[in-house]
Amino acid sequence: MVIKMPYNKNYYERNREKIIARTREWKKRHPEKQREYYLKNREKKLDAVKRWMKNNRERWNNYCKQYLRTHCVTTVNGRIFGLKRPYPENGCELCNKVAKLHYHHYDDSNLMKGIWLCPSCHIFVERLEQNEGILERYYQLKKYVCECD
Repeated sequence: MVIKMPYNKNYYERNREKIIARTREWKKRHPEKQREYYLKNREKKLDAVKRWMKNNRERWNNYCKQYLRTHCVTTVNGRIFGLKRPYPENGCELCNKVAKLHYHHYDDSNLMKGIWLCPSCHIFVERLEQNEGILERYYQLKKYVCECD
């Protein structure tokens, strides 16, 4: 036995934008019905959200990180404000190069911990963090090469 859906999936896919716009308009014109429906089905909705969060833990964690990035730190025209470390006047905090700076943070749970870097220093620091032994290996190789002469 095949159960038919009360709507045509292909029709929805073709007219998705129109349907969403029509639904939004209806909600604006009928706020009392919207509120009534919400109150009637609040527990069911919360249970569904909790189930989704449990079944999609990784996606939920990524969403939370992105939410923190976008809401704990404000940007205006690509510049970041609201940090304990203000945008430096004299350029990159590592090399003092004057350029459009990137904010490199160390802790995803606390975006206030970070430094302002030029793009090349930012790439360098990101690669160092991905492979922490690379700097130590570099100095070992340099010492070995310099001692050979």
